Amino acid sequence: MIPCSFFLLTTSLLKNYSSHQILDYERIDPLHLRKVAGAFATGITIVSTIDGQKEVQGMTANSFVSVSLEPPLVLFSINKSAQLRKYIDIGNPVGISILSDRQVEVSRYYGGQLDIKPDIQFELRFNCPIISDHLAWYATKVRRFIDAGDHDLVLLEVLACHRKEGNPLIYYDGYKVLNNSESQI
Repeated sequence: MIPCSFFLLTTSLLKNYSSHQILDYERIDPLHLRKVAGAFATGITIVSTIDGQKEVQGMTANSFVSVSLEPPLVLFSINKSAQLRKYIDIGNPVGISILSDRQVEVSRYYGGQLDIKPDIQFELRFNCPIISDHLAWYATKVRRFIDAGDHDLVLLEVLACHRKEGNPLIYYDGYKVLNNSESQI
């Protein structure tokens, strides 16, 4: 339970700002927003599904998050104009492959940065295409879409998941790998 004093404090702080100052998102340059977002280190995933011709369709995504343990839910963000968006609908199986530090080329290909497809093998898990050489994976099905401006948030029910040992591929102002130091904070 949140104490009433929190709401009073919040209300008094907001009185000093007009709604125009708080909600004036039109003045934020999208390139600047993207640069600021790049200061947040993320892992890299490949989101994939099977199209009507039984071909794997996929995209690189770093906007992936675990949402709930009970029920098991995850979420990713997709641009409404992304090619993959037309293949995803409520109830569809979707594979989430978390990439290892050896898979920069895979990420670049599915991110549209490479024209020549590297050797990528998929396996089906619960009808979800999963990259065979993964660090971890989730087999999911689409539960819901949430409108989020020029993107949709895709809420997924987790059917199964697995993790191997290894180092993740990290994105922070470009691709990064963790050093193999055993030290932890």
